[in-house]
Amino acid sequence: MVHLSSSIDGQGWCIDMLGFLSDGQIVGRSWKDSPMIVNGFILNSNIWYHITTTYAPSIGLQLYINGIFINETLPFSYDASLADNYLTLANSILAQQGTSCDTNMIAHTGTFSGSIDELRVYSRALSQDDIYALANP
Repeated sequence: MVHLSSSIDGQGWCIDMLGFLSDGQIVGRSWKDSPMIVNGFILNSNIWYHITTTYAPSIGLQLYINGIFINETLPFSYDASLADNYLTLANSILAQQGTSCDTNMIAHTGTFSGSIDELRVYSRALSQDDIYALANP
């Protein structure tokens, strides 16, 4: 669902930061020499979910579903492209093109079939209270 790359066309350094495994399990990822992964659970079809990932070097990557903490990595320092990075939503560009970025894909399923509403990107890690309030207005 959320693909990050160092080029606007999806080429160059890249990683899927939020997506699904082939069985429907939601997965969040970041990077430190290799993918840092948080696994969620299998999401049911036709149900709205509030999905949040947050990151800070002191806490690592965390995954929340509907405002509830699900899983986290150990603390780590984000290590990615030194270039500007671009987010692509709902379509893993390179999964369809079959290029070398495929090794960093969560699932090779192509275009996301669903809806995304109110995507937000913050310049700080949200607290558990912040996330709960956003998920339960």
